[in-house]
Amino acid sequence: MKWFKRGAIVLCLTCAATMWHADPASAQTFTDSKTYEVDLNGDGKKENIKWVGKKDGEKYSVKVYVNGKKLSTATSNYGSDAQVSVVDIDKEDKKKDIYVQITSESDGFEKGFGYQYQKGKLKKTFTFDQPATGRLSIEQKQPGDGCVWFDSEYGDSYFMQGYVKQAYEITAGKLKPVNKKIMNTTTVWRKTDYKATKTLKVYADIGDSTPSFNLSSKTTFNVYKIKASNPKALLDGVSYIYIKTADGKTGWIKNPKKVVIMGKTPEGDWSTSVLQWG
Repeated sequence: MKWFKRGAIVLCLTCAATMWHADPASAQTFTDSKTYEVDLNGDGKKENIKWVGKKDGEKYSVKVYVNGKKLSTATSNYGSDAQVSVVDIDKEDKKKDIYVQITSESDGFEKGFGYQYQKGKLKKTFTFDQPATGRLSIEQKQPGDGCVWFDSEYGDSYFMQGYVKQAYEITAGKLKPVNKKIMNTTTVWRKTDYKATKTLKVYADIGDSTPSFNLSSKTTFNVYKIKASNPKALLDGVSYIYIKTADGKTGWIKNPKKVVIMGKTPEGDWSTSVLQWG
């Protein structure tokens, strides 16, 4: 059982109507074979958009239709499902982007593609081949600052596992992680309780030589931020976690490269191996 659900919480669409009306302010994930109305190019008129996924052996393809016309086909040699979203990447250009992400079993990332609707055609704006982690999904809330924000899976042998909010930028037609080492955890991860197995030093700022307080063993806390050693590889690459205790104290704990914390499982047990790989 996967204890940490997919990080991005998408808008649930349960209406039984064939035509769906949508005008996403940031990002909205669409259901396979359903038709939506969205102003894609910012001209004030809404286009009909639909996508259809198909699996053929190990190959998976996504066909995107605008106003009833097939305008693109995204494929991956290995895949079993897809997530297709309309996202407002850059608020200033008044255009919506279509993001197609093909995944394999257990939500493993395979391929990503970005498109814009221009002059009756879909222009590919970027490809996404090398994420910083094996699982990620687009965030519903996007700042519209030109970057694409994802909930990215993070795991460390000593500091547990969850999802962090990570920005990707479009560089030369490729989507690449922004070199930002400090990342916020998602709401799902922040709900998980932890406690120290020994007394730990907690620092007000990264790099401080004197701790602001000592975290005693059995004191519960939650993780609000991480400092990644390498934003391009989020597995086993964290140097600090930013915590908040039950009584409101906050600060950074340096990774000691040994097991010093325990996490609470959904069953209410404490474990030193709360790594949720699905």
